[in-house]
Amino acid sequence: GARVGRSHFFVEKICCASEARAINSIVKPLEGVLTITVNTTSKIVYVDHHVDILSAADIAGALNQEQFGCHVKKDAAQTTAQRTGIPTDCFVKSTFEIIEFEKADSVEGFLRTEIPDDHIMKTVEIDSVKKILTVHHNPYYLTASSIKKHLESTAIKSSLLSDGGADGMWALSQMSEPVEEILEQHRAIVRWNIILSGICWMLSMLSYIGGKWIYLKYVGLLSVAFGLPPIALKAYRTLRRLHFDVNCMMLFATVGAVALQEFTEAAAVTF
Repeated sequence: GARVGRSHFFVEKICCASEARAINSIVKPLEGVLTITVNTTSKIVYVDHHVDILSAADIAGALNQEQFGCHVKKDAAQTTAQRTGIPTDCFVKSTFEIIEFEKADSVEGFLRTEIPDDHIMKTVEIDSVKKILTVHHNPYYLTASSIKKHLESTAIKSSLLSDGGADGMWALSQMSEPVEEILEQHRAIVRWNIILSGICWMLSMLSYIGGKWIYLKYVGLLSVAFGLPPIALKAYRTLRRLHFDVNCMMLFATVGAVALQEFTEAAAVTF
């Protein structure tokens, strides 16, 4: 069956909650992706995916095309290959519509005769009014399609409504994972342009004193020059995906403040 696993990624450029939406818009359309969880605090992204369809490197590559600075911390394919304890004792629920049968007992009795082991098939329930058969079975030993073949072997016509073991998530949910993952401590480094932007902004605020100090408002333009480029770059990538986030709002607010010659206000936005 399809191998499903969870890959972990450290994404450097996650700066706020709005980045989670951007990451989802990039990763979710990739074939083989099942679920995505973004932890903006630790900058860790968890992706459940079919490892034979989509690799962790492919996911990281898609994020790095948008300059997110993504690094694979845990590759689900390697973990799956090393793991020998694939669960063989869990159960899923599959449902069937019985098209033709004489009575409910005949269907349940037949399955119990064919599959007597409770470790393989736990319960069999049938709604004789709605003609719905529900089977709790171990997908490792007994698949929904096998149950259907057992029914058809005695001319009990049925159609599969839901296969509890179809996507492999039953195995993923049972595989042992540490309760608390010990994350590496990544040292936060404040970039030089942010430091200069902050210094220039504080100097421009002295313009509110008035008099000869008013000319310091132009120092706010230097703050904008240092702080705006990374914001503008993120806003451009977001707009290119036909989305709108906080980076776009900051960009437009800064442009508007500069146009009104409110340079100190513009600096406050970009810092």
